[in-house]
Amino acid sequence: MELENYSDSQPRCLRCGRKRKPQYELCGKCYKDGETEDKVMEAVFNYFSEPKFRENGFSPKKDEHCIRIGVYTPRPDVVLFDRQGNLAVVAECKRGGITNYGIEQLWSYLTASDVQFGVFANSTEPDEWIFFENLRRYHFKDDISRSQFEAEIVADRPIESLREEKDRLDREITEIRTRLDRKSGEIKHSRERLDDLNQEIEQMKDQRSQVKEKVDLLRNEGIDLKGEITRLKGEIIQNSKRAKVVKGLKLESTRDSLRKTIDLLSIEKDQVRNEIGAKEQQYTCLSQEVNLLEENRDELKRRENKIKYEQKTLQREKEIWRERQKKREKSEADLKRSISRKIRRIRDIDRLSKLVVVQV
Repeated sequence: MELENYSDSQPRCLRCGRKRKPQYELCGKCYKDGETEDKVMEAVFNYFSEPKFRENGFSPKKDEHCIRIGVYTPRPDVVLFDRQGNLAVVAECKRGGITNYGIEQLWSYLTASDVQFGVFANSTEPDEWIFFENLRRYHFKDDISRSQFEAEIVADRPIESLREEKDRLDREITEIRTRLDRKSGEIKHSRERLDDLNQEIEQMKDQRSQVKEKVDLLRNEGIDLKGEITRLKGEIIQNSKRAKVVKGLKLESTRDSLRKTIDLLSIEKDQVRNEIGAKEQQYTCLSQEVNLLEENRDELKRRENKIKYEQKTLQREKEIWRERQKKREKSEADLKRSISRKIRRIRDIDRLSKLVVVQV
């Protein structure tokens, strides 16, 4: 019933050939039976989930990310984040057959978020999508193909690899510093143990000197030293002094081993410090290189935008010159026609004047 209201001059459906409304590419039936917006969104999400994007650190999100446009915070249908969590691509999805709106909505998203690339999808086939590049100041490039878009997005950038190397060096430096702190704690504990052993050795030396003084005193008094020594040995055994002497000898050997361990730990600590210095120097060089590459990339983008702006200016001037040329040609043609009319009129006047002279 709805087809009867259409005139013969209205366009035809691209699928079945029926008459359709001018703002749509499909008729009502094909539009109803066609691809829904949810199917198109699923196709875009699956496209961004392919290994060529996943393996390069990209992750898609569907109807989750908000973009602030003035006081509003709309959510694009599908967005793609890079490996640093920055927004890389914004996609706007419409159901099949819709072409009269949605593109300007995508442009507003690109302008508000300053994202480089955008995708307008009204089909489940990626080859039928429109890929845009944001040239800033509400200028967009829509003549890029799918292969160009993928090459620009998926291409390995030296800055990204350098940033990954920078993060890796950060982790290594943190790990080395943790090891150095642990070794410093071990050295501190070993030195405290060595101090305790030195104190115990000094105490044992004092006890030995006291025993020697007591032996000298008994010898001067003429006491049987052997019997006294036997008695003192019994006392030493009873009071575990002999065990302390043995322990002192063991502590002496333990002190030597601890000293060797401290020396080895000191050498390892110096090696770790040297390694940290080398890593920090490498980290500084990489940071400088990353900053230099980012400055060069920004400069190249500015030059590219300037060249594109100059090309567009030249194109506009060329169009203005063509319009002026057309106007000039039109005015010259009008002038020629006017002159020809005047010449014909003069000739007619001459013929009339000759007829009048002949009659006279």
